[in-house]
Amino acid sequence: MNVATYTPHGDFELLPASEDGEKTILGSLLLDSSRLADVAGMLTPKDFAIDSNRRIFDAMVVVEAEFKSVDIVTLVYQLKK
Repeated sequence: MNVATYTPHGDFELLPASEDGEKTILGSLLLDSSRLADVAGMLTPKDFAIDSNRRIFDAMVVVEAEFKSVDIVTLVYQLKK
Protein backbone atom coordinates (compact mmCIF):
# COMPACT_ATOMS: atom_id res chain seq x y z
CA MET A 1 0.00 0.00 0.00
CA ASN A 2 1.30 3.44 -0.89
CA VAL A 3 0.00 6.74 0.41
CA ALA A 4 0.39 10.07 -1.37
CA THR A 5 1.74 12.79 0.87
CA TYR A 6 3.09 16.28 0.47
CA THR A 7 6.82 16.90 0.71
CA PRO A 8 8.10 20.03 2.47
CA HIS A 9 8.42 21.58 -1.01
CA GLY A 10 4.72 21.08 -1.81
CA ASP A 11 5.26 18.15 -4.18
CA PHE A 12 3.49 14.81 -3.91
CA GLU A 13 5.46 11.77 -2.86
CA LEU A 14 4.31 8.17 -2.61
CA LEU A 15 5.37 6.63 0.66
CA PRO A 16 5.06 2.99 1.59
CA ALA A 17 2.44 2.43 4.25
CA SER A 18 1.43 -0.62 6.21
CA GLU A 19 -2.10 -0.55 7.54
CA ASP A 20 -1.42 -3.73 9.50
CA GLY A 21 1.77 -2.24 10.93
CA GLU A 22 -0.02 0.88 12.09
CA LYS A 23 -2.83 -1.15 13.64
CA THR A 24 -0.27 -3.34 15.41
CA ILE A 25 1.41 -0.32 16.98
CA LEU A 26 -1.90 1.15 18.15
CA GLY A 27 -3.18 -2.18 19.46
CA SER A 28 0.06 -2.82 21.33
CA LEU A 29 -0.18 0.59 22.97
CA LEU A 30 -3.74 -0.13 24.09
CA LEU A 31 -2.57 -3.37 25.65
CA ASP A 32 0.42 -1.74 27.38
CA SER A 33 -0.04 2.02 27.58
CA SER A 34 2.98 2.32 29.87
CA ARG A 35 5.09 2.18 26.68
CA LEU A 36 3.34 5.17 25.10
CA ALA A 37 5.85 7.72 26.39
CA ASP A 38 8.70 5.70 24.85
CA VAL A 39 6.90 5.32 21.52
CA ALA A 40 5.76 8.96 21.45
CA GLY A 41 9.40 9.92 21.70
CA MET A 42 10.05 8.10 18.42
CA LEU A 43 6.78 8.56 16.52
CA THR A 44 4.47 11.48 15.90
CA PRO A 45 0.94 11.44 14.47
CA LYS A 46 2.44 12.48 11.11
CA ASP A 47 4.26 9.14 10.97
CA PHE A 48 0.92 7.38 10.47
CA ALA A 49 -0.13 7.32 6.82
CA ILE A 50 -3.75 6.44 7.51
CA ASP A 51 -5.73 9.41 8.81
CA SER A 52 -7.85 7.46 11.29
CA ASN A 53 -4.71 5.87 12.78
CA ARG A 54 -3.08 9.29 12.95
CA ARG A 55 -6.06 10.63 14.92
CA ILE A 56 -6.06 7.62 17.26
CA PHE A 57 -2.35 7.99 18.03
CA ASP A 58 -2.77 11.72 18.63
CA ALA A 59 -5.68 11.03 21.00
CA MET A 60 -3.58 8.47 22.87
CA VAL A 61 -0.85 11.04 23.43
CA VAL A 62 -3.39 13.61 24.68
CA VAL A 63 -5.05 11.09 27.02
CA GLU A 64 -1.70 10.02 28.43
CA ALA A 65 -0.79 13.65 29.10
CA GLU A 66 -4.13 14.33 30.83
CA PHE A 67 -5.07 11.07 32.52
CA LYS A 68 -1.82 9.09 32.63
CA SER A 69 -3.68 5.92 31.63
CA VAL A 70 -4.80 5.07 28.11
CA ASP A 71 -7.55 2.49 27.78
CA ILE A 72 -10.45 2.03 25.41
CA VAL A 73 -12.80 4.15 27.54
CA THR A 74 -10.49 7.16 27.89
CA LEU A 75 -9.46 6.87 24.24
CA VAL A 76 -13.03 6.83 22.92
CA TYR A 77 -13.89 9.75 25.19
CA GLN A 78 -11.00 11.77 23.75
CA LEU A 79 -11.86 10.88 20.17
CA LYS A 80 -15.45 12.06 20.65
CA LYS A 81 -14.34 15.49 21.91
